Amino acid sequence: MSAQYTTGDFSPTSLLSEGLNAPGRMAIDTDDNIYVTDAIQKSIVKYNAQGNYISTINSGLSPLSIAINDKNQLFVGDQNTGDIYTIHSNGTKTKFYTGLSFPASMVFGSNNILYVVDSKQKKVIGLNVSGAVVKDFTFNTFTFPTGIAFDYQNNHIIVSEHGGIGEDMECGGGCSLCWSTMGPQTSIYIFDLDGNHLISFGCFGTDDGLFQRIQGITVGTCGNIYATDPYLGRVSVFDSDGNYITKFGQQGDNLGELNLPMDIDFSSDNRVFVSSMNKGEIDIFTINESLPTATITSTDEIICVGNTTNINVNFTGTAPWTFTYTVDGLNPTEITTSDSSYSIIGSEEGLYEIASLFDATATGTCFTGSANIQVSNSLPTATIVTTDLTKCSTDETGVIVQFTGIAPWTFTYTIDGLNPTEITTVENPYTIDANQPGLYEITALADDGCIGESIIGNATVLVNPFPTANITNGNDRINIYSGTYTDLNIAFTGTSPWTFIYTRDDLNPISVTTSENPYTLSVAEEGTYEVKEITDAFCYSTISEGFPEVVTQPITATIETTIIHVCEGDTSMIPVYFTGTAPWTFSYRIDGIGTGSITTSTTPYQLESSLPGVYELSSFADANNITGEFSGIVQVIEHPLPVVDLGEDLVINEGESVVLDAGIFNSYLWSTGATTQTINVSTEGTYSVEVTDVNGCSSSGSINVTINTLSVVDFKNNKKGVLIIYPNPSYGEFTLKITPLVPVTTNISVLINSTSGQTIYSEVFNPNLVTNYNGSIYIGINIENFTKGIYIV
Repeated sequence: MSAQYTTGDFSPTSLLSEGLNAPGRMAIDTDDNIYVTDAIQKSIVKYNAQGNYISTINSGLSPLSIAINDKNQLFVGDQNTGDIYTIHSNGTKTKFYTGLSFPASMVFGSNNILYVVDSKQKKVIGLNVSGAVVKDFTFNTFTFPTGIAFDYQNNHIIVSEHGGIGEDMECGGGCSLCWSTMGPQTSIYIFDLDGNHLISFGCFGTDDGLFQRIQGITVGTCGNIYATDPYLGRVSVFDSDGNYITKFGQQGDNLGELNLPMDIDFSSDNRVFVSSMNKGEIDIFTINESLPTATITSTDEIICVGNTTNINVNFTGTAPWTFTYTVDGLNPTEITTSDSSYSIIGSEEGLYEIASLFDATATGTCFTGSANIQVSNSLPTATIVTTDLTKCSTDETGVIVQFTGIAPWTFTYTIDGLNPTEITTVENPYTIDANQPGLYEITALADDGCIGESIIGNATVLVNPFPTANITNGNDRINIYSGTYTDLNIAFTGTSPWTFIYTRDDLNPISVTTSENPYTLSVAEEGTYEVKEITDAFCYSTISEGFPEVVTQPITATIETTIIHVCEGDTSMIPVYFTGTAPWTFSYRIDGIGTGSITTSTTPYQLESSLPGVYELSSFADANNITGEFSGIVQVIEHPLPVVDLGEDLVINEGESVVLDAGIFNSYLWSTGATTQTINVSTEGTYSVEVTDVNGCSSSGSINVTINTLSVVDFKNNKKGVLIIYPNPSYGEFTLKITPLVPVTTNISVLINSTSGQTIYSEVFNPNLVTNYNGSIYIGINIENFTKGIYIV
């Protein structure tokens, strides 16, 4: 019977976040340890039942889905390959199944069947304990199914349809099962164990019981179905028949709020765990039960005759609890306990179910779960049928083991008493892959319920490795010249003698038998050589490496450079490259004029050029006197050295400065250490600069600067300056400000001399025709067409 809840019955209590970035799918083991995939870290994060962080499991996979069986084995679906793996706590992994594309979700059902939903292949498969497919079905409205759950009470497989992403998933009336609302298919389907469709419920929308999308689903207390909606940020609750009950959670990042919820799961004490990928946390909710509940959490089991097993029952409500259980609906047994988790001791074969329940305050109506106990009356046996086996490596032959008992069988075998390997299988007989030589023995055996004691036989395996051939010259091109040959070295593995078949350009197969290792094959014809088959004294294979290409080509002499720039007076080197057999003899021309011949054993040869012009080869031969091809023309261009002109030596007055300009070039280095085009100097000395032009050519120049010490003139005016020049220094225009001690009645003569005393400017001004202001006379002067320098006014 389903429990009837309201939103208020789900109370958020705490968060799990340590070690998490983007939590996705979750699984909880029999000890209530929580495992969650992390999409960003590409890992699995583990917490204990109290919510404490335990570890991060890195396996080199991109975990997409996760499930745990009743033996607490961890199974992971890899997003990159679509394969299913078993993962150990240290991250080591073993491939369990291959053949899927996008294993979005996984869950274990009855009989330890692992059910996986593949979103891209749009189907559900069931895998037994050996990884064999025992169920494979689809449904005509599957678009992008992402969630899967198992209802143990009703033996139902429950699948949620996400609806897909993108415009192609948006549809009208035909898409929805309930309304004509525009939107994708977002429904939950219930199937029986044969994959037959029973019912569907839910569709696109935002009202209660509707979905924008669906991600994780699970079956909780009393058979209720829980489904997460990543877009609406909530969990919807339905009974086992698909009738809407309530919802909880809302969009957000605070406690009890959900942001892109991806999965939901229950612990044995009925706590609810919801992972939010964008929030980076797992919210934990408790359910406020108004009536007591009882849930059998143990799975079906096979036990040996005379043995017992614990059938765990979890209660909610107020202690003490009094419950009645039956076996195959018979012999009701009443038990009273104050423990919220109680173990029924099961020794009788049959289906164990709760029939009634009441606690200290009320009578319960929700008791779910069952455990089918089978009793095996005989112990399993294992017999190694194979005795001695001689084989080539990777042959499909192996050591055959025959079992008795109830599948699945778990057995451990060793090779020469070492490296015990455990295998679980439903195959009978089972073939051990015997790719390693040694003595194969079975050391432990158990079937689905009992530990075996009868183990018969052993097998001695001799494994001969496949022979291989490797052309050690590799896959490179081998250049030879007409009339010559090259040696291909072929290294073998295996036992002599070897017979190998090789081809040239995949044609004309030639067989060779030899005991030499390595074997030298001399070839003179062009083509790609490859060993196609190899047989040694025991085995045959097509394993080979190396397929060099032999190419016959003429000898050459080449000038690869096209232009060489040199500065006046320098020399340059022209590299000449040769192929063929040294020494080489060649001649060349400059501007069409021959210069003689040169013999060298060096390539590239550095041909020295001191003259500008066009250089080209005119003849070429190698040591075998084979005339070769020659090519390439290089032009040697000579550039003049840059000219530096700092001008005539300068004389400046004491306290003045002068700008020295080297002209426009690419780079500069002054004797002062400056690297600019101009420098400002005010001290006496010789200044030099080295410049480099755009062609990389360098030159230098220098100039002497002399300081002229001036006498001091005192105009005996303690209040005002008689003569002021501004601005000074000037770029051509400046003003004379004259403040006379007595009024000026005569013309004013202005003379400007160079530092050598030559008058270069002379003009007379009428004091009444120039600017007069506040007792001062202002005369403007413009000499911007003068050469830069020091002038005396």
